[in-house]
Amino acid sequence: MYRKRGIYFLEKDSTERDLRVPVLLILGAIILAVSWSSPEPELQTSLYYLAPAASPSYEGKAEVVREVVRIPREQANQDALNDLPLDMLAITPDLPCGTAPPELTQLFNLPLPINQADQKSLMLLPGIGPKLAERIITFREGQGPINGPEDLRRIHGIGPKTTARLTPLLCFAPFETTP
Repeated sequence: MYRKRGIYFLEKDSTERDLRVPVLLILGAIILAVSWSSPEPELQTSLYYLAPAASPSYEGKAEVVREVVRIPREQANQDALNDLPLDMLAITPDLPCGTAPPELTQLFNLPLPINQADQKSLMLLPGIGPKLAERIITFREGQGPINGPEDLRRIHGIGPKTTARLTPLLCFAPFETTP
């Protein structure tokens, strides 16, 4: 042990070698070799479609209910796609706002239709808790559909920062009910 400027240091044994740098270099080489030799993963292994399902009647009102149909990529040749009903919609990023049910938008990375979303769906958005979700629903029921970011800012508790954060995650299509 020796002292330098008031600080005590332990003397290193001259026979010991610091192996941290060579070990890190070897580990980095192994990681690079594995990443170069492994095949690229298939990002989307299936195609998803919205298919019309039975339309149940709820208190005299008919509702359009859709179900999700999954087709594995191996089976998705042109003949199989031609056999699908014409009214099926492919779930892709360019799907029109409000077409997919709000509970599926998070799963497929689609914008949430704010005028159709229930409290649970709204609470999946960052910074939206139960109280703010309830305020959005109350505003929507009292003032009509939310038509854009300017209407969103009129809700108590949503300021410019929250609006800027939420706008890319939302779409503002009006809620249309089927008679």
